[in-house]
Amino acid sequence: MPPHETLQRIKAATVAIARWHGDTSRRHPFSIIGSGFCIDPNGIVVTSRHVVDAFLGKPTLEQIKEPTGEKLPGGGEILPPVQFEDMYVVFYAMRSSTELSVMLGHVTHVIAKTDHDLAVLRVNPEGRSAPYSFPVVKIAEPEEVNEGDEIGICGFPLGEHLHDLLGTVTASFTKGIVSSIVPGPGARRDLIKAFQVDAGAAPGNSGGPVFFWDTGRVFGALEGGLPLESKASHLNKATALHHLPDAESLEALERAKIGEYPSIKP
Repeated sequence: MPPHETLQRIKAATVAIARWHGDTSRRHPFSIIGSGFCIDPNGIVVTSRHVVDAFLGKPTLEQIKEPTGEKLPGGGEILPPVQFEDMYVVFYAMRSSTELSVMLGHVTHVIAKTDHDLAVLRVNPEGRSAPYSFPVVKIAEPEEVNEGDEIGICGFPLGEHLHDLLGTVTASFTKGIVSSIVPGPGARRDLIKAFQVDAGAAPGNSGGPVFFWDTGRVFGALEGGLPLESKASHLNKATALHHLPDAESLEALERAKIGEYPSIKP
């Protein structure tokens, strides 16, 4: 597949994670908090846990210290009620040479990992009663990643502020290499935690896909990097995707109805 087609496929499946202000007369009707990417045509989106935390009254890792003692069918425990702001994902696409299409999806369910900076969202497309097929990325295995591989990052650096500064509306790409495998090259699959990448990113990129430049296969979700003022601010960390919930848990998330707890493995 030609590289430009690969990039467009990645871009179509990359989403903004946003707060919706409910006022379409505003210059920016929503605020972009982070990025994500769709892995299932029925609306399953991957992002970073710390992006989800921005919508919570308390971060996830603080909440799990206060369980109610009530058990879920899958073995988990119910947490006490917390403030949770409505979360939306935004898909962008060029409908024609002069018209930009924006699809807003309401997040109805969230699985947040506690041992890795990953979260999975269930999305319900706003205003659509019929099933909708979302664009998706293809996932790579961690064993496919080698130091020196040419990679790309897609997402929304600086959120909607990039629109004000440069006029950019849709997701942006940066390019670089895998600079290190964490903890080291040749590590056993279950020991591979993340990948250090040498590629530009900024706040707002968090949760976006990190992918092989030639094939477009995604192997990580951007977690973050060193402070922008650091001399090594070009170094960033991507969480390895084999730490996502297993296929059975993702299927339960897909089947869950609004108001239900999906039955997932702890």
